Amino acid sequence: MQAMLAFENAPPFAAPLRFFLTAPLFAVLAGLLVAIEGPDIFASRWTPGALAVTHLITIGFMLQVMLGALIQILPVVAGANLKRPVAVARLVNVGLSVGALLLAAGFMTGMPNLLGSAAIILTLTVLLFLVATGMALIGVPSTSPTIRGIKFALLGLAGVAGLGAVL
Repeated sequence: MQAMLAFENAPPFAAPLRFFLTAPLFAVLAGLLVAIEGPDIFASRWTPGALAVTHLITIGFMLQVMLGALIQILPVVAGANLKRPVAVARLVNVGLSVGALLLAAGFMTGMPNLLGSAAIILTLTVLLFLVATGMALIGVPSTSPTIRGIKFALLGLAGVAGLGAVL
């Protein structure tokens, strides 16, 4: 038997919308950086510009979209209602945005304090998201591949964020 989707559990539209509106700005910023730096940005994957563009796309664009989508689908698909979804979304969105900008600036300028600040902000932001979603998922049985996949993806996010913070 297939589980029914509970659309009435969806969070307010403002919660995921902020992620989907912010993410394209980071893609544009990454494109502008490539245009300004020119083809030299791709001379090596370790150039400051390449590292900045990579993180603008992965954190600023992709992670924004993924976390926004999770905030939207967790209650509908898994029945895992976040407490105060708009407040969580606001904090996570701002943390990801500020962290991604500081990280890119740190790579471009070579300033360790910017990289350290970005690491702290991004780690705390991802930790906040993981705690909020973990609390929502407590007691939700893994009755479908989708719910198991979401739980596994959150564990993967914790691992990748931990590795990123250490680096």
